[in-house]
Amino acid sequence: MTYFKQHTLVSILIGMSASIFWCFQRTQANVNTHKPEKVKVSLSDSEKSGADTLQESFDAFLYHFSTDSLFQIAHICFPLQGIVVDDISGEEKKIWHVEDWTMHGLLELDSNWNRVLTVKENVVNERIELKNSGFWTERKFRRDKGKWYLTYFAIHDL
Repeated sequence: MTYFKQHTLVSILIGMSASIFWCFQRTQANVNTHKPEKVKVSLSDSEKSGADTLQESFDAFLYHFSTDSLFQIAHICFPLQGIVVDDISGEEKKIWHVEDWTMHGLLELDSNWNRVLTVKENVVNERIELKNSGFWTERKFRRDKGKWYLTYFAIHDL
């Protein structure tokens, strides 16, 4: 095996190990250039203080998450829980594993799409929908010890 392949494999394993370790700790604790676009954010009154800092932190994370595959893998809580809904199978619970994960790249949405972030303390829910189509995705991210992790993913395609 060449040095490059060994280095890449070691980097992937370290990232996966860190992600699995973090997920295991969370389970044991029973706790469930191009700039990113600005989005609509829904906040309760009690969450407005400090929300700007949280939003800036999340925006920077999401840009890195969407442009670096190794960073993305290291910041997903595998096995990742979620659902897939379509008109053939209906709603099915889905568990994504690192082996079958497809990278979520940087999105450039036009006016046919809506994107809304809902921020609550250290959790950000992102919902993206294609207007008038029945297609949407939802991702939930949680910040733990200053780092963001994808903890849930859903696809709705009716």
